[in-house]
Amino acid sequence: NLLSVDPQYCIHKERHIKKSIISDTRRLPRYYELVKDGEFCKLTRKEFECLSLLAKGGTAKMIGQRLDLSPRTIEHHISDIKSKLNCFNKQQLAEIYWRNYPV
Repeated sequence: NLLSVDPQYCIHKERHIKKSIISDTRRLPRYYELVKDGEFCKLTRKEFECLSLLAKGGTAKMIGQRLDLSPRTIEHHISDIKSKLNCFNKQQLAEIYWRNYPV
């Protein structure tokens, strides 16, 4: 009977799911390295996700929906990436991404 589920079981199951999600994200690299003009630049995981989606034609609104972040936060990440890679526009960012991660 579904109505007689023990609440403690549900709490235990929820904790287990949260732990598995956290352990899955720990397997991902903390930083990603890109090469621009022979120099290495480190990007955080979120910055790299934003850059990869931007290079694939995403807008700040689309990227925000995909990563569950506001478009303003995405614009902030893109601004940080531009300053780290010394770029002036999104086209340059996309070119650097595709040079480092070709299909």
